[in-house]
Order: sequence, then C-alpha cells, then structure tokens
Amino acid sequence: MPPVPDLTAPGYLPAPARAVLPFARAYAAAASRRYRVPLSDCWDETITALLRATLHFRPGAGRFHAYARTAIVRGLWRYCRRPQRLATLDLDDPAVQRDLTSPSAEELVVAADAVRRALLLREHAALATARDDYATAQRLDAAAAVADTTSRLPTAVHRR
Repeated sequence: MPPVPDLTAPGYLPAPARAVLPFARAYAAAASRRYRVPLSDCWDETITALLRATLHFRPGAGRFHAYARTAIVRGLWRYCRRPQRLATLDLDDPAVQRDLTSPSAEELVVAADAVRRALLLREHAALATARDDYATAQRLDAAAAVADTTSRLPTAVHRR
C-alpha cells in the first residue's frame, strides 16, 4: 500500500483559505479516486486553487467560502481531465526521420508515371483478351502488376 500523502496546509496559506480546508481535503481525495490521479498531485492542485482564489477574490461578490469551493472544483477538474501530454519524439533517431520525411518530387513523378503505365497496360491486356490473344494479355497483366508495385508511394523500403 502506498504511503498516505501529508495533507497539511502550508504555513503561507491565508486565514480565509484555512476555513475551506475540510472541504478541500475531502474533494481532493474524491477527485483522486474518481480520476485515478495520485492524491499528492490532487492536494497540490487544491492548494494552488486555494491560493489563486485568495488572490483573485473581490469582497462584495459573495462569500469567500463559495468562491474557494468553485475554484477548487474547477482547478481539480482542469488538472484531472485535461488531455495527457503527447509523447515526445527523438528527432535524431533515423527511424523517426524516415517516417517524418515526405517523398521527393522525383519519387512522386515516378509513382504517378507508374500509375499511368499500369492503367495503359491493363487497357492493352483487355484489348488482347478481346482478340483472344491470351498469352499477350497474360504478359501485359504481369507487367501491369509490376507497374502497380512501382506506383506505390515510396516507403522506408524504397528509400536509399
């Protein structure tokens, strides 16, 4: 069982915020369970929200207690529900560089030319089949299959 984090209030927490600590402890524990976040992280965010509420509260707009509770709830919601950080990529890794580079203009032209060649070969194979020249049609279909393979956009296998 992991150690229970210390949920004591820091000494620099102002007196108005100390009145909200029972709610803050309970809500931090509930958010920790609900969102499966470490309790120490939730408590740190709760203290941050309380300090922010103390700094930004303007008397006359309502009670500090209600303002602080809203700040805690929203602060923990933002912390627990925000999207996780994306994984970083090592740009010096050759495999990552290969995946991030786009094909050159020459490779794109070669691929487009191969597509046109495969289409033309298939049309000629259909004409040869219509004339009952099955041997020629078979050779043209084989050539079209090779052209189809060449027409695929270059991947890591085709690159030098």
